[in-house]
Amino acid sequence: MIALIQLTAQSQVSPELTAQVIVNGLKTVFILGALAVGLALPSLLYYRTRPII
Repeated sequence: MIALIQLTAQSQVSPELTAQVIVNGLKTVFILGALAVGLALPSLLYYRTRPII
């Protein structure tokens, strides 16, 4: 987030800051995805009325 703000404040685009923004953005997306799956999985598995197999 800080790198994105620094990137918008500068007049020229730095490859290092761009790479840092992309890496941190991907990490954030994967962490949020893992949290979403982790929160949805128990309700999908344990509160079923039919057996899984």
